[in-house]
Amino acid sequence: MENKSKFNYVLMLLGLCLGTAAMIPEFSISIFDFSATVCKLGAIVLIVMSLVKQNSEWQNNKPTAFIVLSIVTAVMAFISIITTLVGVISWIGTIAGIISIVMARKAYNAEWNNAATAPIVTIACATVVAFYEVINDDAVLMNIAAIVAYVFIIMNAPKTGIEALGKLKIAAILGIVTSVLYMIKIAGIVAWIPYLVFVVFVLLAFMNYKKAVPAANLLFIGSIVLVVEEVFDFIPGVDFFVCPVLALATIALSIVGWYKVITEMEKA
Repeated sequence: MENKSKFNYVLMLLGLCLGTAAMIPEFSISIFDFSATVCKLGAIVLIVMSLVKQNSEWQNNKPTAFIVLSIVTAVMAFISIITTLVGVISWIGTIAGIISIVMARKAYNAEWNNAATAPIVTIACATVVAFYEVINDDAVLMNIAAIVAYVFIIMNAPKTGIEALGKLKIAAILGIVTSVLYMIKIAGIVAWIPYLVFVVFVLLAFMNYKKAVPAANLLFIGSIVLVVEEVFDFIPGVDFFVCPVLALATIALSIVGWYKVITEMEKA
């Protein structure tokens, strides 16, 4: 597979995961959510960028079904921003996004030079979904999606063969505990303590990973921002304005950071 195709595949996966997470249906939905809107717009950019860059690589062998579904995901993400029929649109977008994620590897004919890249790509996508829970931790379906993401991290961290990511597995276990607490509506200090330990382990994992892989610097910075976000979360009057911005910064740094890591791994 050409280098362009594999990197376009990563862009598509990150966009689909972010967009799908941002569209996961809620039972209580506000008409406008700034953080979700920014994530949806970011997902649309990544999906469109991937399709445009990959178009010449596919030439006359285009995976039509996948292209249509990924476009549907992007369109539903956009419509969900400008319409009050969020519930129906979210279900359509989420289902289209999940199917597109499953179909993406075959559509891009994803093959890697480095054996550790495949599990790293899975972990990258899973962390994007898990970090989005910071924005939307009161939605049951989002909690379930985060738990699934943490399971993928636990399963794939050992496959990378990278010792520095061992603490990410511990972090994922703590993340599952927190998501379960959120899901059964036990919030406050009870859920905050395990989640704070979770973000500390994420920080330690990426700090060690940065030492082994310099390209992971943005992941480390993102984990610092995540720790700061959790501290501000318990400061009344500040959390409502500051935390969403910090959560968005964490997701953005994670996406750019993982893409940089994967690019360096495959070019090495």
